[in-house]
Amino acid sequence: MNEQQMLRKQERRRRRKIRRIITTVVLAVLAAAVTLILTLTIPRVRMLKSFDGEYLRRIDITDKVAANASVWLKDVEGADIDAEWVRSKTDGISAEVRLNFTPDGLKKGSFTETLDDESYAACVDEAYRLTGECLRELIIKRLTAVGYAETMSNEEADALITEALGMPLDSFIRNAGISIAPDPGEISSSINRSGEYRISGKTIEWLRDGEQKRDAFSVTSDTLSIPDAGFIYTRNDDNGNKATEKDETEEEDNIDKADETGEGDE
Repeated sequence: MNEQQMLRKQERRRRRKIRRIITTVVLAVLAAAVTLILTLTIPRVRMLKSFDGEYLRRIDITDKVAANASVWLKDVEGADIDAEWVRSKTDGISAEVRLNFTPDGLKKGSFTETLDDESYAACVDEAYRLTGECLRELIIKRLTAVGYAETMSNEEADALITEALGMPLDSFIRNAGISIAPDPGEISSSINRSGEYRISGKTIEWLRDGEQKRDAFSVTSDTLSIPDAGFIYTRNDDNGNKATEKDETEEEDNIDKADETGEGDE
């Protein structure tokens, strides 16, 4: 092998070495770029998911139902009845509230919150049922007190009441024209709201109680909590997917990353 051939061979080796170095550097740069893209994209997707779609919460109206029922029962039965006694006859009555987010970018958009009509109708039915049960119990006590019978079942009492009134007790109460459940307008006045929202860190600025407020929040894959207002919403997921403990931790971590990187701010 002459000197010229040796020089060519050395040159080829040098070029191969340079290509390997360049390839290694390029692959490292590509890997870093992919990691950066994922770091920026995942928080964006999760944040969009958190403030997009429908959430549900429940508002308790048991105390109002118990107060209204006790007043009416006093007038009808003339007994010393208080709202607490009525309240003890139920596990609770609550109406459903629907909160919908329509995002316009990552950290802002519009929202609406309304009382669910079907849920309110179910509350009205439950309020009448509760009042009817209380009135039936009072009638049984009165009949047994005057010696009509030593004991009386609910079925026997219902038969006597239907015969006396010409209709079932539930129908009688409904036809009496009384409002046991609070008026929907009374409930909606503190619920029905709409407007713009903006996310900053872990706070949301929106309309609440008639004022623009900035509330702290915590969000997971299926819940949204507003501690300052005492609101706990559950995502209305048609697929019924439930968050795991790992999902919940990832969700909050990714929100922190989104805020640090400024993703979605305009």
